[in-house]
Amino acid sequence: MATSPTQLHQLSLLLGPDPSHFETLLSHLMSSSNDQRSAAEFLFNLCKQTHPDSLLLRLTQLLSSSSFPETRAMSAVLLRKHLTSATDDSFLYPKLTESTRSTIKISLLSSLQHETAKSVTRKINDTISELAAAVLPDGGWQELLPFMLQCVTAQNNHNLQESALLIFARLAQYIGETLIPHLATLHGVFLNCLNNSTSGEVRIAALNATINFIQCLTNNSDREKFQDLLPLMMRTLTGALNGNQEATAQEALELLIELAGGEPRFLRKQIVEVVGSMLQIAEAGSLEEGTRHLAIEFVITLAEARDRAPGMMRKLPQFVHRLFMTEDEDAGETSNYGFGQECLDRLAIALGGNTVVPVASEVFPAFFSAPEWQKPHAALITLAQIAEGCSKVMIKNLDQVVSMVMNSFQHPHPRVRWAAINAIGQLSTDLGPDLQMKYHQLVLPALAGAMDDVQNPRVQAHAASAMLNFSENCMPDILTPYLDGVVSKLLVLLQNGKQMVKEGALTALASVADSSQEHFQKYYDAVMPYLKAILINANDKSNRMLRAKSMECISLVGMAVGKDKFRDDAKQVMDVLMSLQGSQMEADDPTTSYMLQAWARLCKCLRQDFLPYMSVVMPPLLQSAQLKPDVTITSADSDADIDEDDDGSIETITLGDKRIGIRTSVLEEKATACNMLCCYADELKEGFFPWIDQVATILVPLLKFYFHEEVRKAAVSAMPELLGSAKLAVEKDQSQGHNESYIKQLSDYIVPALVEALHKEPEVEICVSMLDSLTECIQVSGPLLDECQVRSIVEEIKQVITASSVRKQERAERIKAEDFDSEEGELLEEENELEEELFDRVGDCLGSLIKTFKASFLPFFDELSPYITPMWGLCSGSFPLLEYFPACACLISPSYECLYWIFPFPMGIFCGLLAALTVLSQVLEKGKDKTAEERRIAICIFDDVVEHCKEAALKYYDTYVPFLLEACNDGSPDVRQAAVYGIGICAELGGSVFKPLVGEALSRLNAVISNPNAHHSDSTMAYDNAVSALGKICEFHRDSIDATQIVPAWLSCLPIKSDLIEAKVVHDQLCSMVERSDKDLFGSNNQYLPKIVRVFAEVICAGKELATEQTGSRMINLLRQLQQMLPPATLASTWSSLEPQQQLTLQSILSS
Repeated sequence: MATSPTQLHQLSLLLGPDPSHFETLLSHLMSSSNDQRSAAEFLFNLCKQTHPDSLLLRLTQLLSSSSFPETRAMSAVLLRKHLTSATDDSFLYPKLTESTRSTIKISLLSSLQHETAKSVTRKINDTISELAAAVLPDGGWQELLPFMLQCVTAQNNHNLQESALLIFARLAQYIGETLIPHLATLHGVFLNCLNNSTSGEVRIAALNATINFIQCLTNNSDREKFQDLLPLMMRTLTGALNGNQEATAQEALELLIELAGGEPRFLRKQIVEVVGSMLQIAEAGSLEEGTRHLAIEFVITLAEARDRAPGMMRKLPQFVHRLFMTEDEDAGETSNYGFGQECLDRLAIALGGNTVVPVASEVFPAFFSAPEWQKPHAALITLAQIAEGCSKVMIKNLDQVVSMVMNSFQHPHPRVRWAAINAIGQLSTDLGPDLQMKYHQLVLPALAGAMDDVQNPRVQAHAASAMLNFSENCMPDILTPYLDGVVSKLLVLLQNGKQMVKEGALTALASVADSSQEHFQKYYDAVMPYLKAILINANDKSNRMLRAKSMECISLVGMAVGKDKFRDDAKQVMDVLMSLQGSQMEADDPTTSYMLQAWARLCKCLRQDFLPYMSVVMPPLLQSAQLKPDVTITSADSDADIDEDDDGSIETITLGDKRIGIRTSVLEEKATACNMLCCYADELKEGFFPWIDQVATILVPLLKFYFHEEVRKAAVSAMPELLGSAKLAVEKDQSQGHNESYIKQLSDYIVPALVEALHKEPEVEICVSMLDSLTECIQVSGPLLDECQVRSIVEEIKQVITASSVRKQERAERIKAEDFDSEEGELLEEENELEEELFDRVGDCLGSLIKTFKASFLPFFDELSPYITPMWGLCSGSFPLLEYFPACACLISPSYECLYWIFPFPMGIFCGLLAALTVLSQVLEKGKDKTAEERRIAICIFDDVVEHCKEAALKYYDTYVPFLLEACNDGSPDVRQAAVYGIGICAELGGSVFKPLVGEALSRLNAVISNPNAHHSDSTMAYDNAVSALGKICEFHRDSIDATQIVPAWLSCLPIKSDLIEAKVVHDQLCSMVERSDKDLFGSNNQYLPKIVRVFAEVICAGKELATEQTGSRMINLLRQLQQMLPPATLASTWSSLEPQQQLTLQSILSS
């Protein structure tokens, strides 16, 4: 930067021997005058660019020498920024000479020793901590640790002790492992500060340092050395409470909560004492609510830390009972009420029903029978809160649960009745659809009766709202008999109720219509006039929510009754919505959000008829989808709270030393908009083409929007819809002149972004959705994907499989935990199911790639083999090679010669055997823990390779077909189905390569077909596929089998009825064999002809289920011919073996 003579003079003054000029500059940087501050910033930046060493040395000098605390504080802040802010151009540390760096570090430690102002000390702490975090890992500050130990032992300087301990706490995660040789010293330091210090601030700092250090230790035995400090750590808390220092106690509680979440096992040996102390604090009515809430938060956090200490809290007697009694103390009169509800919900989810329900069952009877209304009210609220976490256990005791709630519908106090309605609504959500199916005859009349409680509008409104919960999980056939009464009641409430009642009635009507679908047509003419009247007339501010709910209701009713019924009213409704869309609405007006969703439902109802309205709908929708997250970041230890709006939509989280506030209402509107965009693309297909570019530009970056899961999910779901819309528009010549190159361009934008997002996605559930979306994109884009893109997908699939294996290993470690129990096992099973779902999508994605690229994909398949092969696992049953494998395995390396002499086969067979043994060694090594679903997926991938790569896949038969044969004996019917299907494809396409395996294949297929449980509902798909595979062997390898035995055996299995796809293939094959008068099929003297006729008859009577229309017609013609070939007595006997209805159907068909 060029400098003028004047600027050079100013610089010489600022950095000259008189520090007052620089001190004045700092005061101007803090000035309220924009001009003065801007001039100072210019000069400061000039110093930074031309004399960085001198600038930071001058700041260091002022930090230690200025008489003004605000100047010293500003110096510390600027030093921290320029020494540690590696993300911007302020970062000067790498540019400094080693001498300057050393001087600054020495000066910082000296300033810390001598600083007297607490606020400045805190800022020096921050600077030292952040600089040390950056340079210590590389050994860049050797003097720091001895200095800190010296400070901690400075008995008469509490400020210095506190500072050193706080720096220890901040640095633990960076230097914890390097301090392991000094564990004994640190233990003594922490012990002394926790036990002997007379300063509460030093004890809190020591607690902070101890907790952070314990969490950074990776070795259990190292952590155990600090176990004796736990009573002293707890004494820091109780001492503050006994000294009436609740602010200090709350600080201690927050630190202990951090320990409970991060390293709960450290508390295990003293868990009874620790939790007992926390419950005493929670029960102490004399303490502030904030203190009591933090004590409960500690206990809940400990219960939730199941990934680190599975089952530990379920072993603790009585704590759940005491916590229940603490939470049930009031009925909404204080902030304890809302906090207690949240905690009960979290507690039930963390501990599960087997632990929580027995305690609830013990507590509830006394509460329900108590004379004061607050007790049954509390029990009902509690029941509603624990339902989600206890659903599996509560469903087993549904009679008792429903009985408790329904009895309270008649309670004399309206707040108890309200709580009963609230409970039945929540139970309908958490215990549905079991509750709806078994108790609709009790619940629906009770809710309808509660709607008549005109003296208590809150009860009426809540009854209507509960109708929503009940009907959401309700099948139309259950709801339909009650519709007359329910709809008429709701219409009465719409006309006569108070506003909250009307809003509840609208919500209930919307849900009832949505659940009953076409059954609601009967009520449309009575309901729609009321809904339109509210939409048109509810214009003032007090009625905004009423109008918004009328939009919701109208759109759901329209979807339920269909376009034809809704058509006459649709235009009027759309016109009203369009006028509202163009009006100016306040930021908190719920109309915006409700209207976004109403438009999307109307689109689903009207489909292509909705296109004329898109030009009005899209602009505000795109605007909402582009909303930026409203985020506020402050220091975690800042005294300033993040301001919350009246709607309470600010959610705060603490990450490290930062507190982050996020306005959730903005994110929810954004998520709604993104979901709506996906909906329009899905419904309008090619009609959505004009908006594809805009929407793709908005949604593709949102694949990595980590502030809100629903936004990411919507963006993920939209990707294949956008590609599909573009493809259809091009195919139907509605793409505004664009051709296939446009689809390629869009695919090149979407697919790599989706793969990258999958790589970074932290949630397994969303990874599943992303793989789903990627598979659909592959199916749409097809060969437009280039080799580089296919490679990136394959590499990501490798990463997905690897990450899944790591998670599986972590779950295996959790099983070994000493407190692991059946409840934890159930939770683990849910995680395993999600992991299997992930593998299922991996199989789908690879299957789509194989189907699309066929033989050209095989090099990638070879790359993936080390990842897929272990998924075959070890199947139960006998595999001949396994008998020899232990002897062979040790001989495979280093020389194959001795193996060849043990098995003196022809070289081709020997090489195939060797390949199979090599793969088998991988399976034996890595496949022991594979689930049935993983085995099935691995087999399905190979099935796809065989089916779609045909001749090019023959080279894999020797390696993989033995595993297909082995899998026929698997304990899982799904695995058996995939295996026998693969054998059928190999038989059809394998030619001479499959021929040596025919005998073993027949044996394995026979085992599946003749299994005593073959016709059990779980096994029928495997049976049908085995029969189909047997038919393929009969067709393609007739010369390798005893056809006179095998073909009739195959015929005896027909018809097959479970796998409708294979049924059509098999019955078509039978038809063809009859048409060519297959002698093995007919048998000597046509002995099998009656069976053929029976099979034809059954297939024909089943309509289009078991055969295509063409095959059915061929069968009818053949049946007419076969009638002439059979003796009358045999024919009569054949007909009589059919069901009476089949006989009638067949006579009708044959006579027509």
